[in-house]
Amino acid sequence: MRKNKVLIIGIDGGTWRLLQPLMEEEFMPNLKAVTEEGAWGVLKSTIPPITAPAWTTFMTGVSPATHGIVEFNNYDGKYGTYFVTNASIKYKTIWELASEQGLRIISINVPMTYPPYPVRGYMITGMLTPDTSRFTYPPSLGEEILEEFGDYRILTTGKVYLLHGLDRFLQELNKTVITRADVAAYLFSSKEWDLAMVHFYSSDMAQHFLYHCIDPEHPHYDPSCREKIYGFYRTLDRAIAQVLEVSEKRGASLKILLSDHGFTRVHTTILLNSLLLKHGFFVSRGKNPAKELLWKGIKFLRRLDFLNLNRLILRGERREKLLSSIQIGNVDFSATKAFSINGWVYGNIYINLKGREPQGIVGKEDYYKLREEIRGALQEEEGIKEILTKEEAFGETESSSVPDLLVIPEEGYGFSPSFMVSKKKAYFKNKVRADHTGSHHIDGIWAVIGEGVKKGRVDANIIDLLPTILWYMGLPIPDYVEGKVVREAFREEFSRGREEKRAKISPQRDLTGKTYREDLEERLHDLGYL
Repeated sequence: MRKNKVLIIGIDGGTWRLLQPLMEEEFMPNLKAVTEEGAWGVLKSTIPPITAPAWTTFMTGVSPATHGIVEFNNYDGKYGTYFVTNASIKYKTIWELASEQGLRIISINVPMTYPPYPVRGYMITGMLTPDTSRFTYPPSLGEEILEEFGDYRILTTGKVYLLHGLDRFLQELNKTVITRADVAAYLFSSKEWDLAMVHFYSSDMAQHFLYHCIDPEHPHYDPSCREKIYGFYRTLDRAIAQVLEVSEKRGASLKILLSDHGFTRVHTTILLNSLLLKHGFFVSRGKNPAKELLWKGIKFLRRLDFLNLNRLILRGERREKLLSSIQIGNVDFSATKAFSINGWVYGNIYINLKGREPQGIVGKEDYYKLREEIRGALQEEEGIKEILTKEEAFGETESSSVPDLLVIPEEGYGFSPSFMVSKKKAYFKNKVRADHTGSHHIDGIWAVIGEGVKKGRVDANIIDLLPTILWYMGLPIPDYVEGKVVREAFREEFSRGREEKRAKISPQRDLTGKTYREDLEERLHDLGYL
């Protein structure tokens, strides 16, 4: 069977609640044409709907409970976290599966691909890449890109908005999108490929910091910046058209657009440990003015420091140990039953379990009862929509990174897992420029056009994309893959004639390398995720 050529375009944070009005007002005619030509619908994200687990699920076809990536900073089981990278992914990615089948791939800026790794083709790593010293496979591709395009930017962060304001922020976001499309057009035209993807992250950054410009229901709604951000979507739409045109010239028979999650407004941050403190599940060592002042000072410097002066003062491990000691030192784990240490879109609560946590105090016989007590106490609090147990949210899993309780917020609310707590203050109003005004939603997008595709509304799940792409290309689907082929998006006669081949394929990857923890921490702070 002929292996069809497939193009994938990632629109990070894409949501129909914004894109449909933009299409109707003719700001995005090219995206509108895609939805009218083929199948489109809601693409359910992972739980939680976070970039790191969602794109990992897209690339592997397995859920966060299986691949173990829940946040950018996974819980380590010892009252700390570790930053995830491509090296944290335990299952083979679509790029590796395709390479093993003899296909040629191009992957441009897809999240969770840093540090770069060998593929049969070309890779430019994604959003957490700290700089362009090591950002491609093969390394010679980086030299070629820098020679052709000069200073190549992985992404534009919210720090630009904080320091330089709206116009500069949008200017840099637009520049990043334009360069990304130009690089994609260059590689898709000059290299041989069977499976290619380009990822646009700027849409996520624009919506995190400028959602108040486009949502009339946002408390900080500012119509004066509406037209300016709509101009950004015009740029993104032209970039989509540019990539589609080049791929069609190269014979791509299937073109897929998708997002990792959707978006919604956020105006209030819930300090989850303060709620646990209020109800007696979390115990603080009490106020320490000196530590609080130091904590606030470091946070302030991180927000403003575009020269990285804090690195010169407190480099690497010294800074990390200080930050950790300030946080951890504020908690009395000998009396704490539950705590949150990561999670900002959804809240993650971990039980301080005997035999699992270093200072665990909750016996296994009390584990399930305690979870229900916490759920009962918190579910009536402001901003809390639903609280799920580990089993309800993730199914049966042995992953130590998965929280014991997952807290889903009402629209407009997000979380902070800070250990700097107060019984009197568990809610903070987000500020324009300083904080996010948009946050993730579980409803993402997808649209597909090409040979065999039918027109109309078809909803799917992000876990279904890998098996669908492999099926379309006539490749075997690993038997461990949890997603299904979205046959509903294809005409019956096309779907009926294509066999779905499940095969026993080892998920094991062969990767070694540094985690680049310090650089990843700085990047996540620049993005506003820590």
